[in-house]
Amino acid sequence: MQNRVDVKTHEVQTVHPKQGVWRTYDVTNGLPGGVRCVLQDQQGYLWLGTQAGLCRYDGVEFLTYTVADGLAANIVTAICEDREGRLWFGTEGGGVSCFDGARFITYTVEDGLLDNRVNGLLQDREGGFWFAQFWSGLMRFDTETVMCLTDHPVSQILIQDSQGCLWFGDENDLFCLFEGQARRQPFARPIYGLLEDSRGYFWVATEGDGLYRYDSAEAVWPPLPPQLWGVGALWARGGGERFAISRRRRV
Repeated sequence: MQNRVDVKTHEVQTVHPKQGVWRTYDVTNGLPGGVRCVLQDQQGYLWLGTQAGLCRYDGVEFLTYTVADGLAANIVTAICEDREGRLWFGTEGGGVSCFDGARFITYTVEDGLLDNRVNGLLQDREGGFWFAQFWSGLMRFDTETVMCLTDHPVSQILIQDSQGCLWFGDENDLFCLFEGQARRQPFARPIYGLLEDSRGYFWVATEGDGLYRYDSAEAVWPPLPPQLWGVGALWARGGGERFAISRRRRV
């Protein structure tokens, strides 16, 4: 048994190590709507993208930002914190907003985005940003250029593994991109989650076909079979393909 302080009531609670304590936060606690994404920043604040604005939670109360405060759109679908501590927010229909703690700067199709609906964000090791846009594809941009890598629909799944490879999905296909070369692995059902854990295992979560665990990211590719954590099996074996990359100067 152990004690902890409840962040809302500041009361000390007794927590059973196996049972724990569950707290539910909703509109009655200050959330403006359903939560689409969440991130904890370097200062320890929680940022939540909702259906009705952006929220910052400090452990006591929720502070909400909307289009009235400069946010690109009120439906926030992705959050990323960059190396300088700035926060980036992908939105449904408004493009991407960058928040430096004082004001929002918004990027849209007029600045080179493929689409104003951005559902995945990532800053890579080189400092460039990747935007996953479900209806339009995947793109990378830095301060000088915009690179459009594919016009495949891209889900919100977007991670970089320990070797620097970029992983993303487009419904039933899993892609790995490294130095312009893409590898594709089809799955039987839609892919909803990817993770490379601290032990090097690579996890692929699917809808209705179980959870796959591979011994490493490289083991995703044939001939090594996956270790299936759930019900189902791989539908087909993937090969390699090269994505067309186009570059253009930012406006």
